[in-house]
Amino acid sequence: MKLTRRDFIKGSLAGAAAAALATIPGVAYADKTGILSEEKKFEEGQYSFEIPPEKVPESEINETIDVDLCIVGAGQAGTLAALTAGKLGAKAVVLQKASVVWCHGRVANMINTKFQLEEYGERFNVYDYVSEMLTASVGRGNPKVIKLYYDNSGECGDFINDLAEEYGLEHRYIIYNDYKTAEVGWSDLSKYHRQLTFIEAMQPIAEAMGVEYRFNTPGYYLEQDANGRVVGVIAEKKGKGESGYLRVNAKKGVILCTGDIGSNQQMLAKYSDTAFGAKSCYAGAFNTGDGHKMALWVGGQMQKGAFANMIHFDPTVLPEGNAPLSDFPFLAVNLNGDRFMNEEIVYQYKINAALSQPEHTYYQIGGKEMPEFVKSQKDIRKYTWDDAVAGGAIQEGKTIEELAEKIGIPAENLRKSIERYDELVANGEDVDFGKNPANFANTAIVEGPYYSIKRRAGILTCPGGLVTDDRLRVLDNDNKVIDGLYVAGNTVGRFYGYDYPIHGFKTIESGHSSGRAMTFGRLAAKFAMEDGE
Repeated sequence: MKLTRRDFIKGSLAGAAAAALATIPGVAYADKTGILSEEKKFEEGQYSFEIPPEKVPESEINETIDVDLCIVGAGQAGTLAALTAGKLGAKAVVLQKASVVWCHGRVANMINTKFQLEEYGERFNVYDYVSEMLTASVGRGNPKVIKLYYDNSGECGDFINDLAEEYGLEHRYIIYNDYKTAEVGWSDLSKYHRQLTFIEAMQPIAEAMGVEYRFNTPGYYLEQDANGRVVGVIAEKKGKGESGYLRVNAKKGVILCTGDIGSNQQMLAKYSDTAFGAKSCYAGAFNTGDGHKMALWVGGQMQKGAFANMIHFDPTVLPEGNAPLSDFPFLAVNLNGDRFMNEEIVYQYKINAALSQPEHTYYQIGGKEMPEFVKSQKDIRKYTWDDAVAGGAIQEGKTIEELAEKIGIPAENLRKSIERYDELVANGEDVDFGKNPANFANTAIVEGPYYSIKRRAGILTCPGGLVTDDRLRVLDNDNKVIDGLYVAGNTVGRFYGYDYPIHGFKTIESGHSSGRAMTFGRLAAKFAMEDGE
């Protein structure tokens, strides 16, 4: 079936209703204590998410559908699972908690696509990538699962490009940056940009292939047969005018593509305590570990140790709004007015340093040269000085005391930090934290007026989760396969270490979270169809 341009545009616009996020039913938000109001911790020390819910009475299940595959979640992993199921002729349904498809991400990391081979005439060495990712994971990654991604990511990119050509999309997945980074993105960034636009474009294609989307229908729990095989999902019907529960019988299997745990403070407390208390960078708090919980309730094994952090300053969680040059090594002081780090360390490490500070917050401090210098620099996110001033992220004080009063930190401590920093700059050596003297340029303060730029660490995602075999089947605590249950995207565990690696590597770069989500979504659908025969 071919989609007309009008059909395609209509489908894409329907998926682009991101402005309605705040009104989406079924989304939980943190209360004043920082704990999700629906996820309280029991006095005896057990977390409520660890306790399976009561089974829904049959009288409340008012709809039943029979499919080959039930895909829970309509992000990048769920989208590729849906597209793959459609291409394989499977009868599939996608259950989506929100009223729209939804994901985050800027580029995807895929190696050895046909486009790369045509353009550059050489293949990437998969083993270089596997080795480096294992190193980045400090040995916590599962080498078979990591290799599964790098072995198959190129084919996933080709699959997307072939679909785009088949359905008349004016785009290609191409090399986004220096080809050795293996980042790929849309070729027409004025029309197709970021991964959200990608899955919005792909939803009507999946529907044209017969895949059904059920929005405002979060998965509630999994159903098993007498042998323990997962055979379906009970989902809650939360759409306008709907009530009750839906039973999905899934002949071939269930694929959990529900994202990470970053919006569930209780799960962060157990699985990623360094991120506990941090807020999500995004308005829709969809990622509450729903798939993780459903798998746990049927005996799924969670990875040992902390999940990885993907916590950034951009986009900001601050009500004051975004500000430019979050990565620049200006003097940094915490809410006590004290300098606490070498400001030249890489972006992610700055964020980890911020997570150990009060309220996960610090201020970049500058003197009279700061405004013109910032305005003269390029910021890839296009945040501007003037916008940040208007929003309140940037504050000015004619004196140090005035600035300190505006931002609410002790004036005496701020003065000591500024004077000490300028002393180090004048001497040409940072004997306190070891900053390279080359980074003293454009960061000396010397005289006012004085400026501050507020920064707070916020969660993009906390990837980590369920232990799987190399066919993405969930394992139980005895390392046995739970038949019929597959995971993809950020529900997959044992891939990363303690942080999301993007700095200091020869091969791996940004975009592998999106790349592996799509690749694993595609593979999970293929494996489920094969295993369920």
